[in-house]
Amino acid sequence: PSSLVKLIPPRPAGYEFSRELFKKRTGLGFDALSPAETAADLPFSFLFQPERVSRMVQFETEGGLGLAEMLDKLIGATWKSARKKGMQQLIQQQTEQVLLTYLLALSVDESVSFAARGIAVKSVSELKTYLEEQKKATTDSNYLAHLALALDRMKAAEKAKPTQHAVIPPGAPIGDAEDF
Repeated sequence: PSSLVKLIPPRPAGYEFSRELFKKRTGLGFDALSPAETAADLPFSFLFQPERVSRMVQFETEGGLGLAEMLDKLIGATWKSARKKGMQQLIQQQTEQVLLTYLLALSVDESVSFAARGIAVKSVSELKTYLEEQKKATTDSNYLAHLALALDRMKAAEKAKPTQHAVIPPGAPIGDAEDF
């Protein structure tokens, strides 16, 4: 909420960046979109883990949740959901672009099964068709810019690079066990 963002001062000069902080694109000021990006990115990194998506294709043959169904649900909850306004719009669009990064990367990832890559390519193709339809139907310049970026990114799927999350170190998160 903007009331909370207003309470977070700029980071003092001379303080080093650490992995405990959110990455930012706003200079010294707090990047209010960064926590939302991390909140979207981390679960996507688990959902799109290469071995997992390959297993999902096989799991579907046994009656379980398949990769195509998961992708449809994710696209439906993001790209195809009702448009929001203000900061919520920025968060929605950012989340959609993060999802697109994972979709594009999956479509060209040679470590996943051919079936999983095929499903990803089909999802990207269907999403592209949907976005082209949305582009014709809207006059909102911010949404048009968002769509243009997504359609442009789809031209070079191999450039999509999902976040490589650091391995969580073992042990107590802060201090010694005696502190707890």
